[in-house]
Amino acid sequence: MLKRHIPLFALALLLMPLVAQAQDTLTVTRTAEYNIGVRCPLGLTLDAAGEQAWILMDGCYDGGYALEAFQLADGTPITEPDQYVEPLEPLAKQWIYPDTRPFGFTPDGAVDIIYNDPDTYSAKNLRFTLDGSDAPASDYTLLTNEKIIELIPGFSGYFENTTYNTDHTLAFVPDTASVYVIDLKTETILFSIDGEEIAYLIRPYFSTDGQYLYTSSLINPDDMADYRSTLAVYNLPDGEPVKSYEVPTYFNVISPDNRYAIGVYSEETLMVTDLETGTSSEPIIYSEPPQPLKTCYNSGLPAPTGLDMQTSGKLYVRDIMWLPDSSGFLTVNTNQGQGLGGGRTCIYEYSRLRVYTVGQ
Repeated sequence: MLKRHIPLFALALLLMPLVAQAQDTLTVTRTAEYNIGVRCPLGLTLDAAGEQAWILMDGCYDGGYALEAFQLADGTPITEPDQYVEPLEPLAKQWIYPDTRPFGFTPDGAVDIIYNDPDTYSAKNLRFTLDGSDAPASDYTLLTNEKIIELIPGFSGYFENTTYNTDHTLAFVPDTASVYVIDLKTETILFSIDGEEIAYLIRPYFSTDGQYLYTSSLINPDDMADYRSTLAVYNLPDGEPVKSYEVPTYFNVISPDNRYAIGVYSEETLMVTDLETGTSSEPIIYSEPPQPLKTCYNSGLPAPTGLDMQTSGKLYVRDIMWLPDSSGFLTVNTNQGQGLGGGRTCIYEYSRLRVYTVGQ
């Protein structure tokens, strides 16, 4: 299956605890890490109170989607592992692009997952409620291929690169030379931005307060090792430019108070920048030391004996979300399905939910 997009965290971005910071850097501290099982996370969102992390997962690239939730205070699971497997069955053999914010709760409280047909790349939509009641009819437009062409005549971009805000009420559609912001309730283009023939490299982020669109544009797109970007801010809904920053990171995710940006600093690191002061954190490096095989996390049994094998130590970041009070952020890190097959499958790594604080 051809994948025609630039994935948000397919750059092997992994995290580890930070060492002590110098005085002229922004302090970032990992305060918690929770075992979220052997499935691979695809997307993360929070409940309305900001106390529960809801994570969309798959069976590590073989389908088998699940929706699981955990208390942020202590990592306690608040759902059964297979509680929502049945309503997710329509996702079988479909494609979910994790960098487009495909999973969220809509304003009416429904779970909303936007995915793509693996052959046509056209958008599809799955809605259901957590309590099993019928999901209310959606008031929002689904941006299928036909709908995008209707709204943007002559569209020649990649349909599956369409990215959404947290509650799936706005969409960002990159064409070849311009990008478009679409209101999914009124089915109208709010504004467009000239991308100068590299629109597909402009990465969006909608502020959680609904007031701004942030776009990250590489300063030196010809250098694959240079992740510095111009972070431009636009008013919503009129698209009036507000300000711009030069930041050392790309694919930036902005805190709810619009003060901090976290993004890609290098092929193996993230970094947080205080937009008010220009101060950045030390690079947040990806890996953990590889560990000898000891336990099969899918069964709880000891790992097979006689094998001189280790975990890879790589825990790729699949999604990042700021806490509602902007005091820190969450990451979900995938185990990538590391395991052994044969007579008894042994998954020897687990996925993580990590909690970080910033500036404290």
